[in-house]
Amino acid sequence: MKYVIKGGIMAAIAFMVIVAAMIISGRSVRKNELENTLEHATKQTVEYLKKNPQIDRQEFVQYFKNNLEMGIESDSEILVSIIEADTEKGILSVHAEGNFQNCLGKKEKVEANKTVILEKYQLEKKKQYTAVYKIAGEIYKVYKLTEGSKIPTPVNPDGNFEGWMDENGQVVYPEEIQLETDRIFYGKLE
Repeated sequence: MKYVIKGGIMAAIAFMVIVAAMIISGRSVRKNELENTLEHATKQTVEYLKKNPQIDRQEFVQYFKNNLEMGIESDSEILVSIIEADTEKGILSVHAEGNFQNCLGKKEKVEANKTVILEKYQLEKKKQYTAVYKIAGEIYKVYKLTEGSKIPTPVNPDGNFEGWMDENGQVVYPEEIQLETDRIFYGKLE
């Protein structure tokens, strides 16, 4: 009889541990599903706005809801609150709640928030220019730089070097010039 009672208690404890693990695991799975789907849906919606900047707020929100519905596979009841949906600024901010029943039939809720902002600026590709330094007709140093860069001055060569001149024979200090075209500098020797 003693072993039957111990066995019954052990079975009850094992059952409670399994149920607790199922509840925790179920909540974690639902939360991950909601967060991942919310992230994917918001990014897809903002990318859609990037390709179709003429859409209005209503279409923007509807596109998001469609993306969200396609991503949820569980039997959760999803309640979505649109915090901000601005097509001009490219902002979509949402709060979602997922309501579901755990393995014991108790109602539980998971929540997630997501905000996505469309970056409208594009980095301009700057032109590349060359700064060439020549001494006695020979190329001494060549720099390839982007437009607007300060021109580096190479280390002065040994000997009777006085400084650098531009194409017109004027003494220049290349490090003070912003590169806006290809340039050639000539070393002035004594």
